Amino acid sequence: MNFNRNYYKILGIEPTDDETVIKNAYKTLVKRWHPDLNDNSIESRQMMKDINEAYEVLSDFRLRNEYNKVMFGSVKGKSRKESTYSYSGGFSYSPQSEEVREKVRKRYENKYQDANSYYKDFEKNIEEGKQNICTGSFADKYHLILSDAMYLPSGVRFFMTPVFIVVAIVWHGADVVSNILLGFFNFFVAPKQ
Repeated sequence: MNFNRNYYKILGIEPTDDETVIKNAYKTLVKRWHPDLNDNSIESRQMMKDINEAYEVLSDFRLRNEYNKVMFGSVKGKSRKESTYSYSGGFSYSPQSEEVREKVRKRYENKYQDANSYYKDFEKNIEEGKQNICTGSFADKYHLILSDAMYLPSGVRFFMTPVFIVVAIVWHGADVVSNILLGFFNFFVAPKQ
């Protein structure tokens, strides 16, 4: 699909014409420009190529809608059975349609940057969740260690499981001891107010 070409003009029809008008215009142009009827000239072959391309796009409901949205801005398509369309702006160039196209371009240009910031926020939330788990129970710490180790090959994980358990026990034991010491410090050593 070439958005620099006016397929309606190639077939000699209007954007509001339905499928039967498109089909009749196509048949008429094929009879007129078929290479076998025109001594296989270069001009007739090029015209047939253009006519076939235009008909291929305009006869397919989905492709026609996509083409119309890009060419004319917003399209108010009726039901598929009615197969008629009304356009805002028609074929004429308007500053409003250019503004809409510019908004779409900017949105898709910024899409990568938006996705990048989304994933950075997601990673930040994961790390904050890990920090919250770090102050939790033994099971939370053990699951955190296993979640980080899940990217290791399964054989390595199998042999490293006892090490992971020992690390979780030591980690949790250190937290328990530090909480006891902090409690002791706060109760006996910290100044009373």
